[in-house]
Amino acid sequence: MSKKIKVIGLYLFLCLFFQTVLWGQINSIGNQDIVSGEVWKDTDGNPINAHGGGVLYHDGTYYWYGEYKGEHTYRSPGVDWDCYRTEAGGVSCYSSKDLYNWKFEGIVLEPDTLNPHSDIHPSMVIERPKVIYNDETGKFVMWMHIDSYNYWKAAA
Repeated sequence: MSKKIKVIGLYLFLCLFFQTVLWGQINSIGNQDIVSGEVWKDTDGNPINAHGGGVLYHDGTYYWYGEYKGEHTYRSPGVDWDCYRTEAGGVSCYSSKDLYNWKFEGIVLEPDTLNPHSDIHPSMVIERPKVIYNDETGKFVMWMHIDSYNYWKAAA
């Protein structure tokens, strides 16, 4: 084998090697693919907890607002149909610049744990929270479906 062919082969090997190493580093930075059925994690490696939510685009950033669900699922007491639910944990927010990698910004609407009659008490139901930006007032507006533990209230 000629010296020229050996040099070209070594060059191609090194190019492939460094491309593989760099691609692995780039892929380890964050989510690169959305895979149906897989747990989607935030930038801290925690599962995203923003159920029934919506996405708002504002000033170059996407914001994902959703129901923050508890871990324990149970059947609602006194209901004669299969009404399974979790405690209402408020509304969470995640931010992203690329729609792949989401940073947890926190709970933006905390549940009212002190007043059992509050619409946002953990025993109540918070569903499908949405947020919009009002240009005239410069404020964000949130609305959602609010319900009682047995789904008899049905309010917004």
